[in-house]
Amino acid sequence: RVDALYFLLSYNLYFIFILLTISVLSIVYVDYFPYLYKIL
Repeated sequence: RVDALYFLLSYNLYFIFILLTISVLSIVYVDYFPYLYKIL
């Protein structure tokens, strides 16, 4: 039961990490893409 709980917790943390990474990449993309487009 402890192993299942640990697996579920680690899976949730991994999923949250993926969501945070996608959100940060989307924010950086929206903020910096027009700037790079002006340079190019």
